[in-house]
Amino acid sequence: MKEISRHQLIQMLGSQVGVSLVYFFSPFCGTCKLATKMLEVITTEIHPTLQINKCNINAVPDVAHSLKIKSVPLLLILKHGKIVEEVYAFRSIEYLDKILEKY
Repeated sequence: MKEISRHQLIQMLGSQVGVSLVYFFSPFCGTCKLATKMLEVITTEIHPTLQINKCNINAVPDVAHSLKIKSVPLLLILKHGKIVEEVYAFRSIEYLDKILEKY
């Protein structure tokens, strides 16, 4: 996973190109650490060509507020710059993989 800046996040939200995945986390969140490991398994072992961008929610409070993010961890799925799915429940690797296969 590649960590992105506030500027890159805003560009991604305005992009009209394909599907983008943004994982919001907090370095102080225990659940986020587990979710990060799950996503790393997906991007290294199951779908090595899949690009998931990660963003520390503490670095983008204004953007998080405007997106009405309820909590972290959050996997935000964007299509042509529009939110098509928000995944708050990281139940299992298999569960996440099923969601990602749709995109």
